[in-house]
Amino acid sequence: MEILAKLFGSAAKVKIIRLFLFNHGVGYDLHDIVFRAKISAEDARREIKELEKAGLVRRRTFYKVIHSHKDDPKLDLKKKTSGWMLDERFLYLEAMNKFFTTIPPLQNRQILARLAQTGKIKLIIISGFFIQNPNSRVDLLVVGDNFRQSLFENTIARIESDLGKEVKYVALETEEFNYRLGMYDKLIRDILDYPHVVVIDKIGIQRSHTPLLV
Repeated sequence: MEILAKLFGSAAKVKIIRLFLFNHGVGYDLHDIVFRAKISAEDARREIKELEKAGLVRRRTFYKVIHSHKDDPKLDLKKKTSGWMLDERFLYLEAMNKFFTTIPPLQNRQILARLAQTGKIKLIIISGFFIQNPNSRVDLLVVGDNFRQSLFENTIARIESDLGKEVKYVALETEEFNYRLGMYDKLIRDILDYPHVVVIDKIGIQRSHTPLLV
């Protein structure tokens, strides 16, 4: 992120660019940008104004879903609002997509450092969006014990703010992971048998796992 921030002027701008690039057709108002990118309203206003002038985003009026009741989606409301969307006509859109897809905002050691604060981490595997594999069911697998749930969720939200995209993740206690591994659980099998990168392995999964033939 530091290198990209130097190239594009600020970390806030990089986060906003990634947010729009990786969420085609989705509209965001100022509140959404601040929340998703985890930046200040002042930074959001300044950077979105520059990106609008550059032609990467354009003003649009759209409806956003207001989650009025977390346990019952039927109670969600739609609110008309004004914000911005990615301008699909932007001349360098394809080049920008390739550039930001190729260069990850977080190194593996940074992912480890952040998640290490959330519990006794035993295993971290990245796949999916992290390694440009859109067919993967999961982007991130975290195995450990004594998770500090609130801190873990906040950490995932911060990682998402850097990526510009929601992370499909699975977090399991060590005992449950070992049980599911021994039962040849389909989700665990799909993660281990297909392209992935092991960030940390204190369980010994790399030594014990033999890919299954499919």
